[in-house]
Amino acid sequence: MKIKLDGKRIVLRKLKISDANSIYENARDFEIAKYTTLPYPYNLKHAKDYIKINHRKFRKKESYELGVELKETKKIIGMMSLMNVDYGNKNAEIGYWLGKKYWGRGIMKEAIKLILHLGFKKLKLVRVYAKVMAPNIASAKLLEKSEFQYEGRMRKSVFRHKKWMD
Repeated sequence: MKIKLDGKRIVLRKLKISDANSIYENARDFEIAKYTTLPYPYNLKHAKDYIKINHRKFRKKESYELGVELKETKKIIGMMSLMNVDYGNKNAEIGYWLGKKYWGRGIMKEAIKLILHLGFKKLKLVRVYAKVMAPNIASAKLLEKSEFQYEGRMRKSVFRHKKWMD
C-alpha cells in the first residue's frame, strides 16, 4: 500500500533511508525521549535501524509509521504512527513525536487529523486510541483538542529513565 497523506503544511509519508539525518537531528533531544519510547542518547544508527524496522512493519501492515515532512523544507521533523493495528477488532494506537523547535505551531494537530483519516476512512477502523505518560500534559491537551476522550489511568505501566510513570 502506498501512503502519502497531504496536509496544509505537512505531508505524512513512508520513510526513506535518506531521512535518517533529519530524524536524528530532531529526535536526539532529551525532551523528545522523555515521554516517548525513543532511546536516549539517540544516534544516527538508531535512526537508520528504525527506518529498516519501519519498512518491515509497513510491509506486514502491522503499523504505519509515517514521517512528518515539513512541506517548506522537505525534511522529516517528527513521526506520526498508527501502530498495533488490530484488523479483527478494527482498532489501532497512535503515537507521535515532533522536533522541539517545531512545538507549539499546530503541526501535530494537523498530523493527527491526517492519521485519523487513514485509520477511519481508508482502513475502516472503529477505534483509535493513544497512551500518554502522565507528566506529558501538552500531549494530553493535544489529544483532547483532537477530540480524543480520556478513558483512564494505567498506573506504573511504563518504566522510563529510572522511574515508573502512569
